[in-house]
This record gives sequence, structure tokens and C-alpha cells, in this order.
Amino acid sequence: MKILFKHNKPIIFPFGKILFFLFIAILTKPVLAQNSAKKSENIVIETKHYIFTCENNVEIPLSFFEKCDNNIDFYNSFFRFTDDKSLAEKMKITIFSSETKKADFIAGKLTDPSRNSAILYFNAESRQYEIAADAATIETNEFRYGCFYQFMENIIPGTPLWIKAGLSVYLDEEIKIFNFPDLFYNITPVKAALISDLKQKQKNNSLELSDTIIGIITGTADFSLQDYLPHSWAIIEYIRTENHGLTYNKLFWDIIYLINPLNNSAENRNLVSDYFFKWTDVPSFTQEVISFINRSESIEDYYTVGKYLYDTKQFEYAENLCNAILFDDKENSFALYMLGLIKYSDGKYDESILLYDRALKAGGESAALHYAKGISFYEAGNIKAAGESLEKAKQEMPEKYSILANPILQAIKQ
Repeated sequence: MKILFKHNKPIIFPFGKILFFLFIAILTKPVLAQNSAKKSENIVIETKHYIFTCENNVEIPLSFFEKCDNNIDFYNSFFRFTDDKSLAEKMKITIFSSETKKADFIAGKLTDPSRNSAILYFNAESRQYEIAADAATIETNEFRYGCFYQFMENIIPGTPLWIKAGLSVYLDEEIKIFNFPDLFYNITPVKAALISDLKQKQKNNSLELSDTIIGIITGTADFSLQDYLPHSWAIIEYIRTENHGLTYNKLFWDIIYLINPLNNSAENRNLVSDYFFKWTDVPSFTQEVISFINRSESIEDYYTVGKYLYDTKQFEYAENLCNAILFDDKENSFALYMLGLIKYSDGKYDESILLYDRALKAGGESAALHYAKGISFYEAGNIKAAGESLEKAKQEMPEKYSILANPILQAIKQ
């Protein structure tokens, strides 16, 4: 590893001279402080496969740069680096001290503004793809996954659709788990909803789930993106997360490496399909994916757990689960209803009423929501509104809510 400091001409310092340089820097610090108008120097760190350009006030341990080279699977495989790469061919990564500076630098270079934690862009001057990042995210999964997504989007436009679709969902959900560990765990609500979709397809579709998965891998059937997305995610999710040793992990990276940027999607799909059948027992692999789907939590399981947490008065955990659901599905009627009940239990009646109204607009069960609103209005002292909401609940589901609402309605009339 080398560290370079940008002057008129780059000067290369081997690590053996770093201590000497630091000693000189300490001695000259008073002089430099007097010359505040002098432009800050950028620090350039060169590793086997990368050239990192860092603002001088960015503090990143040297161990990070070593990890970049050592993490062969993620960093190097998809950039196709080999040991004999020259300095000019190395991937360049610019690290800024703040997200604002990074944003200014990459203005106009974004291919997908929603994935701005790590930007892979084409430098017209150097004719190379380069990366811009900020110090806050450089050591996170968000940076790594962002780079990977940008790579798949920009450098290999002919990526097979099932790989692109599956990876897109997988990477998005892994970033959520990493960034919000208190909100999400291994199976996020989006994953759970995809599992629900797959289980429903398994019940209703005349085409066997195994045939669908094989058809996606081989490209022998014509599927819409709606079909591709849940199945494709399930294939990638199983390969990347299940505890099945190194076999499928190697298969994944072999497939990524196999994709040729000069091929179109159909040609790359055939390459991937041939490799799958050469190195994997595809029928057995397909059954493994189906078993993974069947034992995974569905969104209905999420709802069951949420109700259980509320019924057992574990309100903090119930609220956390509801917020996880609302992270992507902001008008999920179940989560809004459950949050309303939690707010009611905490004596926050006005907040609960607002949540019930949102749940009604989102298509939630009307009778239950009107009954819940009536109770909240009653506790808040709004007797008239309480009576109106309870009467609506009775009208919509008299067999259930007449018994529940009548005692309160009688109390209101007295």
C-alpha cells in the first residue's frame, strides 16, 4: 500500500517513511497554521486494486483500505480485478468529508438519485468508471451495495433480468437492515410481502412454482416483471443468506463474473443458465428454494405477531413492528390500526383517532375502525363524535358491534 500527496506532481511515499513525514508535519504545523489561505492537500492512498483520494480532514483507519483488497468476493470479483492491474487501470474512489461536498461533486453524474450513498459514474476524461462517496458511509454496507448496484446498472447493461430484479430488492432490504437494526431484523416487511405473494401464487397458479423458478433461470418461459420480481428475489435471497456453506456463495460470484458486458441480456442469460446446469443439480436447487419460501415468514405472519404483541401488552415491540411495516407501506391499514390501539392504550386519544382515520382511507376494516374511533372519542370527552362513530360500527357489523357498543351508547344517552 502507498500513500500519495497531491502537489504539482505526485510524490509517492512508501509506508516506511510515514512516521518521518508525520514528524515533519508536527514541526511545521505552526507555519501551516499561519498560512490559512493555502489550499488543503488531498491524500491519495493506493492499494493493490484501488486508488482512494481523500480530503485531508477525512479520518478513516488504514485497516479499511486493507479490507477493501482482502474482501475479494464483494469488492474485486465484480470489478474483475487481477493481481497484475496497473495503476492506470485501478478503480478510483474519491472520499469526501461530508455528504454535501460529495453531492456537489457528483451533481449531474447520478444514474439513480435514490441510491446516492455510493455513486459509480463514468469519467469522460479518464475514460473510466469511478466512485464518489462520503466518509460517513464509506465503511457501511450501504456503500458496498450501492457500488454493486451502480456497477450492475452502468457497466453491465446486459445483466439477465432475474439477476437485476432479484439483486435490486435484496440490496435494498439489506441496506435497511444494516441502517435500522432496531427497526428491522432478518426478514423485513417487504421480504415478507414477497413471500406472501409467492405462497399465494403457489396456491392459485396452475404452473408449478418449481417450473416457474427453472423457467426464470433458463429463460425458457416469458414472464412479466411482476412474476420475475418475487421469484428472482427468492433465488438471490436463498443463495446469499441461507446457511449452506460455500457452495452457493461461490456459485453466485461465479455467475456475476461470468456476465459479459459486451453481451445482450439474452446471451448473458444463456451463459448463466448453462453454468447453473453444469455445476448445480437444478431440480434439487429449485426444491431447496421452495422449502426456503415455505418456511419463511409471510406478511400475514407479521400481522399475527403484531396482534400477539399488542394482546400481551408488549406495546413497545408492537409499535416497532408497525413502524417497520409503515417504513415502505406508509398507508398499511393494519399497521395504522394497531398503532392507533397502542396510542389509545397510552392515553393519546387524539393521535389514535388520526391513525384510525388514515387506516379508514387506506381501506381498513370499517366497522372495527369506527368502533375504535368511538371509544377514543368517548375517552377524550367528545361524546357526540363518540356516539356517531359507534352507531356506524353497529350499522356495518351489527352482529358484533351492537353488543360491544350498546353499553357505551346507553351511557352517552343518560
